[in-house]
Amino acid sequence: MSEDPEVKIWWHRLKRWLEYEFKRTGKNPLAHLLLFPRTFAEGTAQKPYTTASATTLPGYASTLEQGNPHFVLNQYDLARSKNKPWEYLVKQGLSPGPMHVTVRGKCLSIAAGYHCVTFNFGLEANVVQMTQDDLQLILAGDSPGPNPNKGKANRLRSFKMPERFIEPGSSDSNRMVNIFAAFISENTVFAICDFARLVRMHIISSPNMWTEEDMEINSPQWNLIWSKYPDGPDCIREPDAWSVNLDKWRTSVNVKQSGYLSSMVDTMASNTNLAFGGFGRHLANDFLFLQAIHPGTPAYVICSDDQLFLRFKQAIPLYMKTWMSDSFFATCGGLTNSHNPFAFNTTSNNHYTSAHIRVFRRKLARVPADLYDLYSSLGLFDPDHVIGEPYDRPWVKLQSTFKWMPVSYHAKPLDAYTIITAQPPDGYSTGPRKEFVDITETGYQTAIGPAQYRESLSNMHKFSKSEKKLHTGGRPRKVRTYQRGRPRDPPTKKNLTREHKSLVKKMFSSSSSAPPEHLHIFSRLIMNKSSQPPSSPASSISSSKLPKFLRTNSSSTRDRAKSIADSSTSSLASTSSEGSSKPRKSRFLPRPSADVSSPPPVEEPSAVIPPPETEPSIIVEPVTIPRL
Repeated sequence: MSEDPEVKIWWHRLKRWLEYEFKRTGKNPLAHLLLFPRTFAEGTAQKPYTTASATTLPGYASTLEQGNPHFVLNQYDLARSKNKPWEYLVKQGLSPGPMHVTVRGKCLSIAAGYHCVTFNFGLEANVVQMTQDDLQLILAGDSPGPNPNKGKANRLRSFKMPERFIEPGSSDSNRMVNIFAAFISENTVFAICDFARLVRMHIISSPNMWTEEDMEINSPQWNLIWSKYPDGPDCIREPDAWSVNLDKWRTSVNVKQSGYLSSMVDTMASNTNLAFGGFGRHLANDFLFLQAIHPGTPAYVICSDDQLFLRFKQAIPLYMKTWMSDSFFATCGGLTNSHNPFAFNTTSNNHYTSAHIRVFRRKLARVPADLYDLYSSLGLFDPDHVIGEPYDRPWVKLQSTFKWMPVSYHAKPLDAYTIITAQPPDGYSTGPRKEFVDITETGYQTAIGPAQYRESLSNMHKFSKSEKKLHTGGRPRKVRTYQRGRPRDPPTKKNLTREHKSLVKKMFSSSSSAPPEHLHIFSRLIMNKSSQPPSSPASSISSSKLPKFLRTNSSSTRDRAKSIADSSTSSLASTSSEGSSKPRKSRFLPRPSADVSSPPPVEEPSAVIPPPETEPSIIVEPVTIPRL
């Protein structure tokens, strides 16, 4: 399900495109709305489903539309729109007007001309940027949908994916794409696609063209825009309104209204109280992990303690502002440098998976030292301890910068992921432990992240499935995309192997980095972070780290290479110890992998000698910890 990170990325891409067009032309780009009711879901007699709804404000009339000379009425769209609230939108071409965009929680709102559309994305819906030629090529593949009922398949239609948009060496599945709506400008189209047909949209037609002021926070139209799909205030963009909603939720829990016994993971993911806008199952699990809170903790445990609730409240904005940071947009929000609008974004997927998914559907969790120490001090790694009871056993402070811990999945009714092995007390939500597949091993099954949508994920290069189809020799034809940067290399065996090794190295790198602000705020407030022993540069470097031309059987060359490497590391160590100048990088040292969700770390050697075995362990005496 699309949560705050994915929706924020679409919002960022749209805003960046609007700014680019304004800089290029000196005015907001014009666009018009085009609906495709032939793809809308219709549900069943027992469970009806409504894809679209519409509201016309007083004064709006279809006669305001000036029409579109390129508009062609489609018989399937017209048949699916008969006596529907949106029928007036498909009978004629809609007037183009300035395009605007805004966001709140898991919902996105786009306005063009007289119409503003608010989208609730569901499981598989996403926004795809393409050209008008791309759109026309897709629409030419109009065909019945995959439903086994022929009558229903003829009504719920799909578009065949053009061969030009199918990457060589990717999935062999039958490719289809469902486009529900599109905003069409002079040279760019933003299409709303959904393989599962679960997207929902609400159209508001105004007698006046929508303006940028209408889309701003606290405008007269602000609450109207989100009235159909409320997700609550954004804790970063609307901090005051969010704080009021969170306090209201706490009051309702303390007076034992509905939800006071609900687990925290369910409370945050469902967001029925409108206090956790943007949260879904992924963010709820990861946030509770970072705060050392068991996901089955009842809501009243957090709300009944003033100090505990204050810490909980302070941690939420620090965590959620990650999805508004420049580093997040730079690493996960870019477009692929390709003519294919459905090309799989390997860079975005690798960064998001390695840096922004902590425990949700992960087999191992990377736990920083002070967060690990907090878990240890609370007895959360002790299977004989009961959560919340005083912990009177000594525990050993972690000597390394982090530690990989196994993640357990607790099935329904809890349905959550955690590294806690201590026993939950009575009243906590629990579930049987079950095996699960790590999110990096799901193949072509969609998972979490801005790149994990069916249309683009099916274009992921799979080495085991496409070995014979890959380019194996000769110089490939030069591809010109006329975009910034270099297009992706052709999918050779060498490239795919290099990508795989790069991802593994990034995920399991031992280089340390400064923790993000939101990380284990409970740890900062409960206990002081211990000082770590100073790191020392490696005294020698494996020959596998040397360049190829230095990896030779000649002993003199090997000795010379190692002496150069040793002098490099010693120079680096002396520079670092002085503290007056920036450490000099050595070409023979591996590059440290940076946590994209963290502030830029201080540069230091990535090859670090562990503390000597003779150094005594640090034993920490039991401390009194507030009940979690």
